[in-house]
Amino acid sequence: MITFEITEDNLFTNNELYKLSLLISGDNFLFALTGLSNGKIKSIREFSLSCNDYDFKYEKLTKIISDYNYNSSLVSRKNVSFISKEFSIVPFKIGNKIDVNTLMSSVSIKQYLDDYKIFRSEISSIESNIFFPVNLDIIRVLDKKFDSYAIHHGIDYLTEKVNKFVSDPDFMLCNFTENSIQTLVFKNSELISAMVFINSSRDDILYNILSVYYKNGLLLNSMKLYLSGRIERNSVLYNVLRDHIKFVDFVSFDSSIHFTEKFKDTPGHMFFDIYLLSKCV
Repeated sequence: MITFEITEDNLFTNNELYKLSLLISGDNFLFALTGLSNGKIKSIREFSLSCNDYDFKYEKLTKIISDYNYNSSLVSRKNVSFISKEFSIVPFKIGNKIDVNTLMSSVSIKQYLDDYKIFRSEISSIESNIFFPVNLDIIRVLDKKFDSYAIHHGIDYLTEKVNKFVSDPDFMLCNFTENSIQTLVFKNSELISAMVFINSSRDDILYNILSVYYKNGLLLNSMKLYLSGRIERNSVLYNVLRDHIKFVDFVSFDSSIHFTEKFKDTPGHMFFDIYLLSKCV
């Protein structure tokens, strides 16, 4: 079912070329179309599935791509991002000196050999690769529907591009999706921590965020916390965070610059992540 939608009228009627950005998080699919002529996002649709049947999930993804023309000839470029808590960041200098399957077994109890494939994406700003597993069934859907596409993890483009929107050298970013949180910690403008948590209760979210502070020796009264994604200003969760952390704010992100007029009433931070994904080459 569609849980959120803002879309320009008559998207495919003027032969404009688009870039598709697809963010996959658990049982949630977020699609965005960006006009290549002006770089502005013109459509966002978010779909959430309550069914735990994996076959249904992949059939639904196939149907969504077909029903909304996401494999149209006018969609000339495609970026797909997977958000999962299983990933590992490896510096370039290590090169090919690692066994990827052994590496991934250290960050998850899943068995990847039969059902998953390990993918790699670059984070050039920190001279590293990020390795992460993706279920082969979902790759088969994407291979069948798209002629070509680039694959990312939800951490890579946040790490690569967040400093363009946050001027502080020391800060923590929490980006909220439908069912997960990505956290990044920077000190002296260098990444020192990157984690993904699966969303559950408000108390669990607070515990996970505070645990990042404690594990990295960050002070609640001085280390700034920036928020982005699906969290609203003055929501219960926002207020709870403000009760525990002294400096809490949203990323500085003007939606009028990066989104079309249809998004004028939507806070810019809400789709910060899908915008950054849309800017990946």
